[in-house]
Amino acid sequence: MADLGRALRLDADNAQIYVERGIVHQAQGAYEIAVRDFDRALALQPGLQSALQLRAEALDGRVTAFRQQLQFLNDRLTRAPRDANLLNERCWLRTVNNEDLDAALADCNQSLVVTPNDANVHDSRGLTYFKRGDYTASLADYETAVRIEPERGHFLYGRGLARLGLGQTAEGNADLARAEQLEPGVTRQYREYNITMPGAESEAQAQSEPAKPETETPSAD
Repeated sequence: MADLGRALRLDADNAQIYVERGIVHQAQGAYEIAVRDFDRALALQPGLQSALQLRAEALDGRVTAFRQQLQFLNDRLTRAPRDANLLNERCWLRTVNNEDLDAALADCNQSLVVTPNDANVHDSRGLTYFKRGDYTASLADYETAVRIEPERGHFLYGRGLARLGLGQTAEGNADLARAEQLEPGVTRQYREYNITMPGAESEAQAQSEPAKPETETPSAD
């Protein structure tokens, strides 16, 4: 993966490199990120057969993995319907896959009835609210999570996104930067959660993207 990243810094318009990186993401089970790489390859080289085929396989893999995990949690919750951890896991699974956010919210709410001060569940519900476009409720949950565990970069990153959604640009970007400092790699992690929000790009997010060389002669690093 590191080699592919360096290759893209040298040749950011090479469709085949995106295909190769997508294959690695797919092998790791990061299907959504793989699809993005295949989409980039197709934007550079429309009709590229390998990218079209691999993209279809990645989409199938994502659906299959989601259904298997959901069925596993459904079965366990049938036997233990008030298990707060299982409810939170199902809320999170549905949320990151953008599948039935109403059901995800219900799961998180039920989990918090059992364990009202669980920072992880507030984090899950914060993301659910964020994806529903309710940035005020999202921020409230992330504020609670951060108050319980102030040094968790994952919670700070979510709060940063919620703040950006509310137009609090300076505060939001400060949270994103602090989150990456506390938990290096959290930016990449959040990119796997299928989040789309205009204006949410920041320096902390941009660092995970390959940059085009400023000159035709790459620097030696």
